[in-house]
Amino acid sequence: MTKAPNPRIQDTEKHLSQLPALHLLQKMEPRWRLLTREEAERERGGKRANVYLDGILKESLARINRVELRGQSYPFTENGLAEAIERLKRPRPSGLLRINEELTDLLLLGTAVEQTVDGLTRAFQVKFVDWADPSANVFHVCAEFDVEREHTTDTRRPDLVLFVNGIPFAVIECKGPSTGVEQAVSQNIRNQQDGEIPGLFRTVQLLVATSKNAVRYGTVGTAASFWSKWAELEDREADVLAAINAPLDADQNRQTFADGFREDRASYDARFGQGDRLVTEQDRVLWALARPERMLDLARRFTLFDAGEKKIARYQQFFAVWKILRRVTGEHDEEGRRRGGVIWHTQGSGKSLTM
Repeated sequence: MTKAPNPRIQDTEKHLSQLPALHLLQKMEPRWRLLTREEAERERGGKRANVYLDGILKESLARINRVELRGQSYPFTENGLAEAIERLKRPRPSGLLRINEELTDLLLLGTAVEQTVDGLTRAFQVKFVDWADPSANVFHVCAEFDVEREHTTDTRRPDLVLFVNGIPFAVIECKGPSTGVEQAVSQNIRNQQDGEIPGLFRTVQLLVATSKNAVRYGTVGTAASFWSKWAELEDREADVLAAINAPLDADQNRQTFADGFREDRASYDARFGQGDRLVTEQDRVLWALARPERMLDLARRFTLFDAGEKKIARYQQFFAVWKILRRVTGEHDEEGRRRGGVIWHTQGSGKSLTM
């Protein structure tokens, strides 16, 4: 009996960047659950102009929000949650950056809706994200996420879109090494423009451009020259190595290769079957930035609007601030005195924003 030929291992951007990214995202904790394209279409009501996963959004808000009154806890009414969702999704006339600023405030602060409990009508806060307990949220990723362009039925298809509670939170463009990270940056910038798919970016907090061994990150409105490298100072490479080489379970395999990547499974399995692979720069940066708790921390504490621009911290600012906080709140000498310290910055490194 003749043996079936071994599948040819391919070196396309799908195999070198997009599929490894999906693999790693599904091995983080909490995990990003991959939705098939069919599931994503169903959550959007079949409307490619709709960038929200409506069913997940509605269920998430019902789960993470309660009316607290006189020592008792009550669920919000469907009408109350629908009003909060309408405020998130309603059209806004200003430009993308202004809309993103308004909606970022809404995500961070929530919105008050009236509820009547025991005959008493009061305004209670609805939160869209549980910032205090990241594990209370749900995290989904969609690959090849079709979004209808403005004023046309044509679509753009970002490689990976990450959702928190059904709300678009991050966009990742994946390229092969031969294409280069610059094109991934360029596509992220192009897609935000009028006539493209700016609606996807209304709530987005993090943008990543990757080509396996080169990665840049930014946020909405970041000019190409300001997309930055991330140098991780705390993660252990052994944790990243374990995650990228942990096999997908049966459900993850089924989701990953259900539709858009069906024809790529044999080649990907063959590459995986060669043994443990080494950590790439893409692996390091996605592990650093896209782990749910880290990504929420970046959005909540390390992103701001300043002089008409949205800015996200560079790695040295992020780690400097956290080191200061740990020193101030937790480190004392044997006599109970708090230790001091110096943060050394070079010119142009963002000292004012760090302060």
